[in-house]
Amino acid sequence: MPNSTHSLEATLPKHCYLDAGFFAQEQQRVLAREWFCAGRESQLAKAGSYQVIRIAGESLILTRDETGIPHAFYNVCRHRGAQLIPTTESTLPCGHFKGGIRCPYHSWFYGLDGALKQTPHLELDKSAFPLHEAQLETWNGFMFVRLADQSSAADTEPLTKTLAPITERIHRYELDTLTTARTLRYHVNANWKVILENYNECYHCAGVHPELCKIVPAFRRNGGADLDW
Repeated sequence: MPNSTHSLEATLPKHCYLDAGFFAQEQQRVLAREWFCAGRESQLAKAGSYQVIRIAGESLILTRDETGIPHAFYNVCRHRGAQLIPTTESTLPCGHFKGGIRCPYHSWFYGLDGALKQTPHLELDKSAFPLHEAQLETWNGFMFVRLADQSSAADTEPLTKTLAPITERIHRYELDTLTTARTLRYHVNANWKVILENYNECYHCAGVHPELCKIVPAFRRNGGADLDW
């Protein structure tokens, strides 16, 4: 590899990592339009099982309806915007709904399919106020969620098409048979692009991940440049 600065990729300008307005554009134009792995289908073992997750600043309720179909609902009541499942920065509740989803503020009640069922003391067209739903698709036992409102062709591309380039590479791994043994959650105090930049190259692997390089020596050779991702 030639020792020349011409071979290096320039980083983005400083404001792309620190400016709140730039991040807001990224959330709308990038993060909301990508599929995120939201966990395993086994998290929703039966109808009424639920798990609250956070994706790109949004709180979502994953649940399974009586017909077995999984859903991803925004964790917001259609009446006054109260959280249906109260959360904090450090908690991601899970559990089981008893027949449906009840708002703790004004007791609006929704079915597991998101349909509005009860509005105490109010008479209105309930069919006009279902829970807002994010896109959810499953693949090999995994659940993937996308926030996009499907207003363009790019926002309706199915998960199978997005994952198509990698499916052949991993077809021998029998991912659908996996079970969750342990879950780790941690916060990284960095812009999301820094995390991806670090993950998508292995120049640091030899010095930072000796255990990994012992298992996969290719991560050490030539600064990881020989890896075929």
